Amino acid sequence: MEAEKVRLFYNKIAQEYLLERYCDSKRKFYQELEARIVRDLVDFKGKDVLDLGTGTGWFIPEIAEEAERIIGVDFSEEMIKIARAENKFPNTNFLVMDARNLGFPRQCFDIVLSLGMFEYVTDLSPFLEEVHRVLKCGGDFIFTCPYKY
Repeated sequence: MEAEKVRLFYNKIAQEYLLERYCDSKRKFYQELEARIVRDLVDFKGKDVLDLGTGTGWFIPEIAEEAERIIGVDFSEEMIKIARAENKFPNTNFLVMDARNLGFPRQCFDIVLSLGMFEYVTDLSPFLEEVHRVLKCGGDFIFTCPYKY
């Protein structure tokens, strides 16, 4: 999907997304299986974390007590509004930003997450270049892609 179409789509469905995305069998995959796998792969304790495509910030409560700082980024203004309302942790911040052009300095995150965002990125090169730019040397990049790419 084109970036602008994705942004407009998620702005339109943000409230329904919050209510439906993590319910029933979908909840079992996203909040139980996916979260457990990510938590088993990475130690978040004391780390600076960037959550790209954070959506409503569903993963933030999973790591908020461990991470030093978490910044959730999404292209959708409406998703970020919900993420801010749903996640009141003192070490978190949510920003509207394009993952292909992040406004952060070089090498400022220990961990970059991108859970379920790859299927919306038409050209991975600018996205991956930005991940590489903001990730500290030796840091972890964790991503999922639940749909066939």
